[in-house]
Amino acid sequence: MAMFKSLCFATALLALAGCTGVVVNDMPGPRASYFDGDFEYATHLGAIVTQIVGNPFDIPAETFRDAVLRDMQGHARDGSGRFVAEPSNQTMAAYKIVAAFNMPPWVDGYVLCKGAASLPAPVKSPGETTLGMAFCFGDQLKSDVTGRVSGARSIDDQRFIDLVQRVTEAMIPPREDSGPDAP
Repeated sequence: MAMFKSLCFATALLALAGCTGVVVNDMPGPRASYFDGDFEYATHLGAIVTQIVGNPFDIPAETFRDAVLRDMQGHARDGSGRFVAEPSNQTMAAYKIVAAFNMPPWVDGYVLCKGAASLPAPVKSPGETTLGMAFCFGDQLKSDVTGRVSGARSIDDQRFIDLVQRVTEAMIPPREDSGPDAP
């Protein structure tokens, strides 16, 4: 039943992509290292550190980072936790999100979890923006997802905003996809 629900969810994402131009690649679970409640625990103090890598637009890095964090807010599937750039007393040091734009195709969630400093330089992809996002415990992958959109021209372009929001939503598995023992 869980596989059927995952297939239905993937089909719904594809249908949604037809409306927004965003394509999200979210592999059906179960995910071996993700367990129901992981994200809620990681954000139970109020926030999670989020590293933003790459910048597909010719704008200052801080402006880009702030726009991505703004677009992510409230879009985790369970709605919990804020995405922030810096650690504080509202974040747990062991957990992080890494969101990387226009990475080479070989960069997956395991590579993302090694952190922003260990990632390669973004690749130029004229007309297309890609986003890989990983939820990590230290340098260990809990969950990851990728997405892409064509024609996004700025941080205020609805296609770009949709990309960030849809990938953020897909990063945290639904309750039916909550680990290796899920029904």
